[in-house]
Order: sequence, then structure tokens, then C-alpha cells
Amino acid sequence: MKFFRPVSSSRALQRGNTILESAVSLPVFMLLILGAMDFSWGVYAYNFCAYASQDAARWASVNDSLSSSPATSATLQTYVQNEAAGLMKTRPGRP
Repeated sequence: MKFFRPVSSSRALQRGNTILESAVSLPVFMLLILGAMDFSWGVYAYNFCAYASQDAARWASVNDSLSSSPATSATLQTYVQNEAAGLMKTRPGRP
């Protein structure tokens, strides 16, 4: 009766266990990291929208109907879109 495995097969099993543990833990780790990045992008977009709305309201109040260039909904929309250049996704061939 053999109670112990040979040393060479024990090392091979350890290597196999290491590969298996890595294969199981790496996707979980990557999912957590990418999930945190996606969540932080959502927080950034939310904060940017809050800031853009405050900034657009200020811009519209400064450029009221008594100024030389009064704010219209089209100019206000253009102003906000220019501020959000990095946040907005554009498609080729679409404005």
C-alpha cells in the first residue's frame, strides 16, 4: 500500500491548483475592478449633469432678454453641448 504520492505528481497537482485558483479568481477580480470603474463613470456623469444645469441656468440668466444677445433654447442647448463635449457620444454621420 502506498500512502504518499510521488513528489513529482504532488508538484504537478500544486501547479494545477494554482492555475485553477487563478482562473477562478481573476474574472471575479476583473469584474469588481471594471464594475467600480463603471460606477465611477456614472457618478461623474451625474455630477457633470448637475454642474451643467447650474452653469446653463447661470448663463441663461446672464444672457436674458435685455442683453445684446438674448438666450434662446437653441443657444442654451448649444452652450450645454459644447460644455459636455467629452461626455457625449457622437456617431459618424450624425450631428
